[in-house]
Amino acid sequence: MPTLVVKGGIWHHEAGEPRAQKMEDLSGDAEWTKHRITFAVPADAASTKVVIFLSETGILGVRKVSVTKAKPSDLPESLLANGDFSNWPDGRPNNWTVEIGAKNGADEPKSEVIRVDDSGLSLRGTGSTTAWHSVSQSLSLGEGKADHLEFQSRSNHVRRQGRQHDNCDVGVMIFDANGKRVGTSIKDLSRNSDWRRHRIDFEVPPGADKTEVIIFLSKTGELSVKNLLLSEAGSRGLHGS
Repeated sequence: MPTLVVKGGIWHHEAGEPRAQKMEDLSGDAEWTKHRITFAVPADAASTKVVIFLSETGILGVRKVSVTKAKPSDLPESLLANGDFSNWPDGRPNNWTVEIGAKNGADEPKSEVIRVDDSGLSLRGTGSTTAWHSVSQSLSLGEGKADHLEFQSRSNHVRRQGRQHDNCDVGVMIFDANGKRVGTSIKDLSRNSDWRRHRIDFEVPPGADKTEVIIFLSKTGELSVKNLLLSEAGSRGLHGS
């Protein structure tokens, strides 16, 4: 089976220009596989287009495409605020904390935090970057509950140079009331050159006070993340899992 760049997805348009989009990479499906894309139409969208696209050698087969209006009970409820980064005033995503998470030298140059058009953000740094931004959100989750974090990511030319710290990841860190870390679940994303879906399962231990979702790059390259969904285990996630 050849490696293909194939996608299907939803585009929303305003006066002929793309307003928002959700795309599903189908290159890993050697057999018939059912897919589901859950989306919300932006208030200022004039039309919505369903797109099926193949741009490399091979065959993409698609059948039984339908669009239905979701019931409120069908929509995933995320415990994260602004998990699609759609609210982005003043160059920073609302509800997220953007701060320096690591240094390998002076206070500057700093890594870049960039908005991605289709519901995401990118962290970018070079060999001369010495101060590295992290993007995080803190929540209070119930003790003893199992939860999962879903998201999509890709990385571009990520590599460690010189005194850089070895981080290119999305993770969950759990702290007690004294600020001591009592749980960690981290997924390394250094080698995802195409958009891929990920899921982190974790449980909030007794005595936990705060749970933090963090996106962090501290070495040369670019890490892009989009469509973060945090939900309790047993609920249906963004991709129907």
